[in-house]
Amino acid sequence: MLFIFQFQAFKQCDGIADVVFAVHSSGSLTPTNYRKEKEFVKRVAATLNIAPGRSRIAVILYSNFATAAVRLDERTTLASFNTLVDGLPLERGVTRIDRALKLARSIFDSNGAVTRRGVPKIFILLTDGKQTVARDATKLAEAARPLHEVDVRILAVGMGSNVDVNELRTVAVDNEDVFLVPSFDTLVSLSGSLSKIMCEAAKPPVCSQAMDVAFLVDASGSVGAANFAKQKEFIKAVARTFNLRGGLARAGSLVYSDMATVQQSFNNCNGTHSVMQAMDHIPYYGRTTRIDRALSLANTELFSATGGVRSYVANTLLLLTDGRQTPAPDSISMERAVKPLKDKRVARIALGIGDQINPSELRRVVDGDDDVVRVDSF
Repeated sequence: MLFIFQFQAFKQCDGIADVVFAVHSSGSLTPTNYRKEKEFVKRVAATLNIAPGRSRIAVILYSNFATAAVRLDERTTLASFNTLVDGLPLERGVTRIDRALKLARSIFDSNGAVTRRGVPKIFILLTDGKQTVARDATKLAEAARPLHEVDVRILAVGMGSNVDVNELRTVAVDNEDVFLVPSFDTLVSLSGSLSKIMCEAAKPPVCSQAMDVAFLVDASGSVGAANFAKQKEFIKAVARTFNLRGGLARAGSLVYSDMATVQQSFNNCNGTHSVMQAMDHIPYYGRTTRIDRALSLANTELFSATGGVRSYVANTLLLLTDGRQTPAPDSISMERAVKPLKDKRVARIALGIGDQINPSELRRVVDGDDDVVRVDSF
């Protein structure tokens, strides 16, 4: 449990997270204190890098009921978020924390269009009072359990002297995730400390294994320019989890459509920045889907002496596609295309995006069922 009295400024987060705020809007709040609560929310949100492929943010407004003012899958910028928060009404109802928790669980739903695998999920609950006793109320431990079960970290903020500390402890897993401020005048001073904890939670884990990883990027016409940009942001987020800066890990990439082209060889991987730059400059072709050419080129130009692969570290290939191999007179089977990589003991993972993929085709690229990963959309 933390009592924070001094303002601590904190820079923008380097990591990625999905963050949901529950803004308390009950009758116990004066208009002045409600404005201070909203200012606190805006300050914490300002430390997130809210952008496509980066952090996302949502807001729940609760008192008698809980409503989603913004959901995670909406296109939100920091400016639009601040405008929305400024416009949140003071509902002057009761304090149904249980309803805010239940709605948060639905926002963090396992729906493929919303949930991002491996991205930390954080729920920030604000309240200036106790859960209202009602016949239809759910115990807070029971209401919070579904969030804990999907690894949502709950940060509970008690504002003023009328909160029930035990309730907040029930909601949060760890006592260190419970924050108390004695008055609304000191609430904004908590934003730096809370942001620091949130950003620590959002940091991507750094893989300590030595490896050379190649990304095979789908630039076919079915992807579209907007989704191609999302694909690149995803790869950049994955690459940040490797120890690229220290050289323990290296990344290579190629882009494919009707042809395949190496974007970055392992020889040219000089830390995180070089990988981010290579991704930013990958061209979008917008034509057919020649997975066989991507696999063949990965073998000859990446997992080879030419590509600078290190045979003494783990070698891994990640194939991304939203479609299936385009039939052509010169195409070869997946088995034939992947055999040289298999002979070199290159581990292969296939990521199929959307409903136009051919699962059996992707299965022939990899060694086991678990090596095929499917997501519903970009």
